[in-house]
Amino acid sequence: EVIGERVRDKIAASKKKGIWVGGPVPVRYRSKDKKLLVIPEEAKTVRMIFERYLALKSISALQIELDQKNIRTRKQKLSNGRTRGGCRYGKGTLYHLLKNRFYTGEVTYKGSINKGEHKPIVDRTTFEAVQKLLSDNAVERNASHQSSNALLAGLLFDDRGNRMTPSYSNKNGVRYRYYISHALLQSRKAEAGSVNRVPTAEIEEAVVAARMHGVEPVRQ
Repeated sequence: EVIGERVRDKIAASKKKGIWVGGPVPVRYRSKDKKLLVIPEEAKTVRMIFERYLALKSISALQIELDQKNIRTRKQKLSNGRTRGGCRYGKGTLYHLLKNRFYTGEVTYKGSINKGEHKPIVDRTTFEAVQKLLSDNAVERNASHQSSNALLAGLLFDDRGNRMTPSYSNKNGVRYRYYISHALLQSRKAEAGSVNRVPTAEIEEAVVAARMHGVEPVRQ
């Protein structure tokens, strides 16, 4: 127990000094002589993702653009011989990348931010601009969800288990509301259910009518 405590203290002290203490090598870097070195081509991809998010102002639009350009996550060979990565960027992956302070040359530890020994990939001004945009978009989404009158928000799924989200489109000055599968929103059409979009009024009226007659709707 004493040895374990001393090791943990040493790791904590090293992180506070911005020292990489080993473990999985952070994506976009490689390890040499216990030091982290930037992979130039990977760094270009990271900077491009930050810049395009600021230009497009939308994770969904960024995801679509990366798909169109066939830009994939980095392939890595594991110690067991298997490979991982080389797949499309999901929204979660993009959020994690855009919020990762490691790319600014910093190391975070228990809420504190420390200057790291490794070279940054993204400049501080760009990083902070991205954080503000992410925060503003989150506030806007929350406000939109709170003001939404969608009765089945968070409760409706397609027949392949994808959550269906309230959305709308405007045509000739008329707003059409509907629920749409997350798979479609994330450009994963092949993974969407057989019914991936339904009119809001139609599905909500059916659910209300079923409840009035004592029928518990099937959650799909």
